[in-house]
Amino acid sequence: MQSGSYELSPIEKPGIDEIDTNGIERAPVVEEASTEVDEEIAHKRGEYRNPHSLAWYWPVIVLLLGSLLYYLIHLQDHSLPTPISADIARKNPGLFSAERSRNSLRKICDLGPRVVGDIANEVYTPKIIEDEVKEARANAHTSQSILMERQKGSGAYHLGFNPSFTNVYDNVQNVLVLVEGSEGDHSILVNCHWDTVPQVEGASDDAICCAVMLELIRVLSVAPKRLKHNVLFLFNGAEETPLQASHLFFQHPWSKKARLVLNLEAAGLGGRAVLFQSGPNNAWLFRYYAKYAPHPHALVVGEELFQNGFIPSDTDFRIFRDFGQMPGLDFAFCRNGYVYHTHYDAEKYIPLGSHQHLGDNIAALLKSLGHAPEINDMEANAAGQVVFFDYLGWFMVSYSYTASIFLNLFTIALAIFSVVIFIGRLLRWSWLPQSTNIVGKKFEKIDIPTLVRRMNPNNQRTREVNVQNTTTYVETEDPNKDANVLKQGTGAVLIEFTIAVAAQVAGMGAAMAVGSTISAIIDTAASLAMPWYSNVWLIFPLYWLPCAAAYALVPHLVNMWRAEKRGLSLATTTQMNLIAAMIPWIFIMFVMTCQGTRSASVFLLPVLCGGIAHLVIQLTPLYVSVHKWIWVYLLIHIPSLLFTMYLMLIGYMFLIPVMARSGTINSDVYIGFVSSLLCLYVTSFIMPLMNLVRKQTVILSFLATFCATMIIITLSSSVGFPYRAGPNEPALQRYWIMHSDRQFFNESQIMRKRETGYFVLNLDRNSPRTIPLKDKKAVMPLRKDCQDELYCGLPLYMTRMIPLSAASSWIPALPPSQPFDTELILKNRCTSTPNINTKCDLELVLKGPDRMTLTFAPREGAKLVSWSVPSPIRPSGEWKGRPSYYMHIVRGERNGDYYVNLTFEVTSEQKAGKPILDIGLAGNHIHYEKDRTKQFQEFLDSFPDWTMMTGWISAYKAYVF
Repeated sequence: MQSGSYELSPIEKPGIDEIDTNGIERAPVVEEASTEVDEEIAHKRGEYRNPHSLAWYWPVIVLLLGSLLYYLIHLQDHSLPTPISADIARKNPGLFSAERSRNSLRKICDLGPRVVGDIANEVYTPKIIEDEVKEARANAHTSQSILMERQKGSGAYHLGFNPSFTNVYDNVQNVLVLVEGSEGDHSILVNCHWDTVPQVEGASDDAICCAVMLELIRVLSVAPKRLKHNVLFLFNGAEETPLQASHLFFQHPWSKKARLVLNLEAAGLGGRAVLFQSGPNNAWLFRYYAKYAPHPHALVVGEELFQNGFIPSDTDFRIFRDFGQMPGLDFAFCRNGYVYHTHYDAEKYIPLGSHQHLGDNIAALLKSLGHAPEINDMEANAAGQVVFFDYLGWFMVSYSYTASIFLNLFTIALAIFSVVIFIGRLLRWSWLPQSTNIVGKKFEKIDIPTLVRRMNPNNQRTREVNVQNTTTYVETEDPNKDANVLKQGTGAVLIEFTIAVAAQVAGMGAAMAVGSTISAIIDTAASLAMPWYSNVWLIFPLYWLPCAAAYALVPHLVNMWRAEKRGLSLATTTQMNLIAAMIPWIFIMFVMTCQGTRSASVFLLPVLCGGIAHLVIQLTPLYVSVHKWIWVYLLIHIPSLLFTMYLMLIGYMFLIPVMARSGTINSDVYIGFVSSLLCLYVTSFIMPLMNLVRKQTVILSFLATFCATMIIITLSSSVGFPYRAGPNEPALQRYWIMHSDRQFFNESQIMRKRETGYFVLNLDRNSPRTIPLKDKKAVMPLRKDCQDELYCGLPLYMTRMIPLSAASSWIPALPPSQPFDTELILKNRCTSTPNINTKCDLELVLKGPDRMTLTFAPREGAKLVSWSVPSPIRPSGEWKGRPSYYMHIVRGERNGDYYVNLTFEVTSEQKAGKPILDIGLAGNHIHYEKDRTKQFQEFLDSFPDWTMMTGWISAYKAYVF
């Protein structure tokens, strides 16, 4: 520490032109007494301008520059590789051709919807695939060997969805194609599925991936030299049912050699295929992708969101991972998730570049993994998780989980060190660069010491000679440092820095509160929720601007409150606020790192850029010039801004379309919360620069007025209408409507209740308000049914409907026309165990369509101990305090009745005839559109074109056995 009186760093040098041509500070000019009077008058008139402040239009300039950066990111995110034509690929064997892939896609999509159980899925599609493979085999290089088999089979397993259930399949099928390697001991599995949900062409989900795989077979087949390892292509015919044919795969002998999987999926239409799941463990596998994929696109945060259930979907990757213990990589098209499972998921809307993007990446992976030595000993290479992300699609960044811990902690330490350096600058630590002697006397700038003198009024070691811009310059008289003054000054600095951090945290809290408040206003005052769903740009005026204004307002008010007590210059206060803004993110990053969350990497670049920027400013002469260090600070933060805006764009791309199928959760509050977080994540490292801008109160008032006006316009005009039809940018509301016949029988098998009508599954916040009925009272809630009846007494198609059922609706209507009767017959009761007092077998005959759901809950005293289904016995939930079971049954070919045997431990009374269980059978005619009644079809047709209607015929019968 330098000798002399207690003093702080010269964060700014005196005057506007601080340094002369020789780099020597000019001496502060001692003003006449009238100068202070003139400044005081100027302050009162509002004419005084701090020479280091910025004009009001600078935030506009920064906003425009940020918009330009976002636009460039948008262009980069939408850029796709140049498609390769069939002619070029023919002349250059080994190249992936997007044109040939599209030709295969058209053949599949021309069949229309391909639903498990219908002829398009069970007959025509596998034949197209087999014909394409036969053609590739006929044109293959003589060194290649390509085998193909059709697989059909049955099985069952417990699928751990939420709620979980027993997944039973019968006569579903796969087509397997084996491109043999030179050694042939191990196989790389590549998977797609050709089946679709009802009434959807399914070009992106998932026919494009099957078309890409057919082209990959052509590419590998013409190679003059075999790969070392086999490549096994699995075209599976039952994924939407869900995840059944991938489980069937493990019954095939070729599955025994499969060591890893590349799963190809879609949750949108076109765009770039993102790698959103990897592992488990096997970090080496991702390193191959990072090294060889020509168009990398991957995010570890997507993996953690997906695996923790934040995205309501799943893929076959789960089956290969959980049942085959296979590591792998999971890819998906996620652009334009609005069209996922809608009639807009059509081949004509998929750009050729999407074929090329996925095809190039998978081809490069197969050619590299085909010779990977790690596959020979998977167990020895199984260790290690990996942190990964791409930077704007330009290049991949990946490193081990262990390295991420050290990197995160190093970044945190660097950022904290920049905080210490700033405080040291204020305290004039001797090892930091100090100001020079001027005109024979030592002058030091004093900021916080004003507080020190107030705390120690008897200290006479310094004499004021000038006051300029709230910064006090003193002439050193006593070379001895007063330790007590130093201690008090250090305390004053730390107190002010703590207040600055608290102001930043309070500002973030205010931003979150404003976002929640606006969400509540929109949800309660708008005729329809989710105004941002079709007009994503509304998120900016509705959430971002108010949150940014609230975040800036709190530190602004604190700065006004502390200005006189601090005695800090404007630039020093701004630097302190910028550094204080890092502290919350440092804390969050540290906590996530300690919890083992790999997504802590999303804070790495912002915190690293912040730490580096502050160190560069504080340890170089840049700190003496406000206008210089501002530009240096912004330039250093450009990589961080690009990355955070890139993640923001991808985040909205994922989350907003999902809101249309997330049930009746408060989507406005959800998006408001996420938008507030993203706003703080992107802007908090820049927003404290607002402290330098003149007329902040006027600017913030203008923003508040503008945002309030936008809220009013959104609530009172068509701007806020959440849905839109049309192939270019559709934003559809979704409904699942089942024309149902519900029958309930008592213990004597006498019908106690029957209801016919439409079971309407409400999939978003605006359901059922948009149902086109004149009499809205006809729409009845189902909450009471869910309390009184097993699984609500509804013809449920999958367990993900269960959480939505209580908030869904029932509309009475005439009975449906049932293509097949749905009936549950108790063939035998306890007849196979006559001499075992505690055992009772129930032999059940299930009659119905190719999709049935068997649900039951044993009565008190009865316990299920075995069943005929080849799956472990696990309950799916509880009903009235009893375990309940949900069995989902899908048949690729409907060959007569289906039989299920249940064995219970029972009481003697139950053995003698007292009821053992409540049971129900649902039958869903998913692909029988031609059998709809005229009334049902007219009801579906009455919905506007901005809705996606998925309707089918169903039946439900409940019994007591």
